[in-house]
Amino acid sequence: MQIIASGIGDTTGIGFPLIDYHVHLTDKFTIEMAVEQSQKIGVKFGIVEHPGPRYGLMNDDELSNYIEILRAYPVYAGLQPMYRDWQGLFSKELVQQLDFILMDADTVPVGQDNYLDLWRHNNYLEDVDAFMDLYMAHIENILRHDPITIFSR
Repeated sequence: MQIIASGIGDTTGIGFPLIDYHVHLTDKFTIEMAVEQSQKIGVKFGIVEHPGPRYGLMNDDELSNYIEILRAYPVYAGLQPMYRDWQGLFSKELVQQLDFILMDADTVPVGQDNYLDLWRHNNYLEDVDAFMDLYMAHIENILRHDPITIFSR
């Protein structure tokens, strides 16, 4: 991966480029629509897809195809893993072709194949102190072991 803000002109007049690294495509928001919106508002987009069994990109062929499609457009190609076990799905060489990897700690492992989705508002924590210890360890593991470019919170 490289420093991806290099070579981007300041189209905003504020002295630095504006970049949104968290743009998801859908059937109703296509890559063409994203590029049009990006150019309209003067913000370069980083397109992200979730890897893993619950979301889609599962192997090198799928990741390679994803990167190849995005390279035809003036956007950055990224991943947004939800779970820490995503790295084993892809070769290191292919992952290095991405412009960035964005990850947060909002999907917290709480046992064997169980996760707490922090963005959901119906979570109940019986022991807040124990959860905070678990959550901080989860954040530390991401920062120490996952090849991420951007950690968001």
